[in-house]
Amino acid sequence: MQSEAFWSGVFANSQGLVVITGPMFAGKSKTLLRALSSATATGCSTQVMKSSIDGKTHVSSREGGGRVRVACTLIDKGQPLPSLHADVVLVDEVQFLEQPHVDALIAAASERLIILAGLHEDSRGESFGELRRALEQHQPMHVLRLTARCDACGAEALHSQRLVSESTQVLVDQPGMKRFGAACPDCWVPR
Repeated sequence: MQSEAFWSGVFANSQGLVVITGPMFAGKSKTLLRALSSATATGCSTQVMKSSIDGKTHVSSREGGGRVRVACTLIDKGQPLPSLHADVVLVDEVQFLEQPHVDALIAAASERLIILAGLHEDSRGESFGELRRALEQHQPMHVLRLTARCDACGAEALHSQRLVSESTQVLVDQPGMKRFGAACPDCWVPR
């Protein structure tokens, strides 16, 4: 996890792009929420957004035995990006956004600080959504590549592991049903 000093340095800039990526269970949402806390502590106005695809109206993460939940503005498929009104815009689950949404967020990074969090590849190792393209075509100020712990052996996990046989690329977790895990390169089975 990035330190308070790291985020304070990021928020000293009034514009730019920061990308948080890694496999499932790497702590992307937790890192985004820590960035939110740091932005608020430095006096920046903030706006939290995410795709509406999973039906959740908040970003959440486990923190010290409890759960942190923050309400957010939803970005709907096929609709324009909601207006951006804050110094710092934090967006979770970027892999579910459409290209026009991601392009608009990247363009807005010339006027404000945009922090994008999400998967850049799916459980097959293929590009997932627009995040990989954004990384390849734009120069973020910072790219935080997080890792998880492999469910099978405990080694550093770089990949999301699909645990079910459904073949669609977009598969949203449902309560009580574990569909994904994290895997190291040795244990990973692309599917």
